[in-house]
Amino acid sequence: MKARSLQIAVRRGAVLAIASAAWLSSLEAQRLARFDYVLWALTGAIGLALTATVVRSRGWLSPTSAYLSVFWLFHFGFTFTVSLMSARAVAELPYWAQDMILDPDTTRSAFLATLFMACVWLGADLSGSRAMAKVDPDNERWSAPELLRIGWLVMAFGAGLSVFAISQVGVGTFFGSYDVFFEQNDLVTWAILVLANGLFLLLDGGLPLKTIMMTALITYVPMAALCLIGGSRTGPMFTAVGLAVALHHRGIRFSKTALLLAVVGGLLTIGVLRQVREQGVTLALSSRSQQVEENPVVSAIIEMGASLSTVSASLQWLEGREFFHGATYALPFIRGAQRLAGIERLSLEDDPRFVKEQIYQVYGPIGYSVVAEAYVNFAETGVALFGLACGVVLGVLGRRARRQPGLAVMGAVLVPMLINIRNSFLSVPVWICIGLAPILLAGLLRLWRSPRIHAPAPA
Repeated sequence: MKARSLQIAVRRGAVLAIASAAWLSSLEAQRLARFDYVLWALTGAIGLALTATVVRSRGWLSPTSAYLSVFWLFHFGFTFTVSLMSARAVAELPYWAQDMILDPDTTRSAFLATLFMACVWLGADLSGSRAMAKVDPDNERWSAPELLRIGWLVMAFGAGLSVFAISQVGVGTFFGSYDVFFEQNDLVTWAILVLANGLFLLLDGGLPLKTIMMTALITYVPMAALCLIGGSRTGPMFTAVGLAVALHHRGIRFSKTALLLAVVGGLLTIGVLRQVREQGVTLALSSRSQQVEENPVVSAIIEMGASLSTVSASLQWLEGREFFHGATYALPFIRGAQRLAGIERLSLEDDPRFVKEQIYQVYGPIGYSVVAEAYVNFAETGVALFGLACGVVLGVLGRRARRQPGLAVMGAVLVPMLINIRNSFLSVPVWICIGLAPILLAGLLRLWRSPRIHAPAPA
C-alpha cells in the first residue's frame, strides 16, 4: 500500500512539475523562440506521454483518454508533425501553415496547451477513476424502461428534426461549397446531437446492441454522412467519439486493430474533407489535390492541429486589452436570463464578451479553442484552473457511467466538452441542458411509476 501511494505521489508530482514548467515557459516563450522546433517536438511528446499514461490506467475509451486524444490532435497535431518534417517538406506547406510557423506566439500557445493538458490529467487523477471492470452487455443491470421510452421519443424528435433540416438546407447544398453549407448547417448539427443523445439514452436503457446499431444506421449515420459530405466535421466527429466511449462502457470491446483502423479512416476522411470544404464535393471529385494525394493522414493531422492558431490569435488580440475575468463563461447564463426576462440583448456580433466573434472579425473563420478562452479570462491561472475542472468532471463521468443513469449523463456532458475543445463555451451549457433534460424526465417518470408499482392491492 505504501509503495502504491508513493508511486501515485511521484506520478502526480511529475505531472505537476510539467504543468509548472509549461506555465513558466509560456512567460519566457519569446526568449526561447530560436528553439521553436525542438520545443514543438518536446511539448507534443509530453502531450502524447500524458495521454498514454491515462490510456494505460483507464483504457483507450475512457472519457479522459478520449478527451486528451482529441485535444492533442487539435492543439499539437500541427507543431509536433512540423517539428518532425524535413526542411523541404516544410517549405511545401500551404501559406496558412507558413504563417503559423513564423508566428512568434505559436510556441507560447504550445506551452499553454501543455499546461492545460497536464492540469486535465491532474484533475482526472485526483477524481480517483480507474479502469472499468469488464461488463456483460446483456446484463440485467442495463434494463431501465423509463430511459428506453424517453430515448425513443428523443430519437423520433431527432429524426423529425433531420427531415426538417434537410428540407430547409436542400440536398444540393450538401454537395456544394462549404462556405454555402456553413451558413445553414446549424440545424444539421443540432439534429446529429439530438440523435446522439437519443442513442445514449437507449444504450443506458438496456436496448439490445443489435437494435441500437440498426437504429443508428437508419437515423444517425445518414445525417452524419451528409454533414461530412457538406464539409462539416464538428457534429459527426465528436458525437462518434462520445458514442464509442458509451459503447465501451456498455460492455463492447474494441480491439486495438479496430481502433487504429477507425482513427486512420477518420484522418483519411478529414484529409479529403479539407478539399471538400474549399471546393465542394462535386469539384473535389472532378479535380485532384496534391496535398491529399501525398499523405492524407499527415494532411489531416496538420489541418486539425492548426486550431492552435486560435490561441496565438487570442494572445495577439488581447494585447492592450483587459482580461475578461470570467465574463465569457457567464455570458451564456446572462443571455439566457435576459431572454427569459424579455430583456433586449446585444447581437453576438456586437457583444465584446463573445471573443470568438471578435477573433473572427479580425482573423477570419479560424474557429476557437478551450485554451484560448481560458486564457483571455484569467491568463495562465485560468488555463490551469479550467483544465483541472475539466479533468475532475471527466474522471467523475467515467466513474459514474457504471451505474444508471450515468452512461446517459456521460454522453450528455462529454460530447459538449469535446466540441468545446475547438469552440467557444457559449453553447456548452445549452447543449448539456438539452442532453440532461430527457434524463431528468425519465427520472421523474420512474418516481411517478414507483408508488403505483409497489402499492398494496385493495382488500
